[in-house]
Amino acid sequence: MKRGQKVSLQLDAFGDTPFTGTVARVSPQADPQSRLVPVEVVLDNPGGRIGGGLLARVRLDNGGAEQLLVLESALRVDQQGAPGGLSGAQGGSGTETDGGLPEASPDQGRVFVVTGEADGKARVEERQVRLGARADGQVEILSGLREGDRVVVRSERPLKPGTEVRPSALSDTPAPEGGGGGGRE
Repeated sequence: MKRGQKVSLQLDAFGDTPFTGTVARVSPQADPQSRLVPVEVVLDNPGGRIGGGLLARVRLDNGGAEQLLVLESALRVDQQGAPGGLSGAQGGSGTETDGGLPEASPDQGRVFVVTGEADGKARVEERQVRLGARADGQVEILSGLREGDRVVVRSERPLKPGTEVRPSALSDTPAPEGGGGGGRE
């Protein structure tokens, strides 16, 4: 959110009546207890009908861009302990560490994706992904995955490309024709 941005909102006292406001101020600091960032929105008050103390529900528009999110636990960890880092022969654009291996880039990661079940057995392939914002245990995937790809969130054993996997009882079932996905393998 930024100053001057238009936002849609509803006031519970006015039912489904839509209002439009303008962000006047965004606090430079989050509340340390709630981790919420106070935002002041100014809106027109024709006829003085809107009073103080009303509950407002603000709808934020991210410009229409859809975000692909996965749980941070789906990111693989390399030998240096950095999430999604690169290891040995994989090379990459990372910088060299004292051990001679590339260091993880904070905007790069690796995930295991469940591939087709040709013989009735699901297998995984490793994919490089470009990471975006992180919040609430989730990370935005900017490239490397498509909507509907199923990623491994947790595994009882180390994975490598081609490893056979079985979905857990908590896994999402594949969505019909191009929808949903992102299950908990």
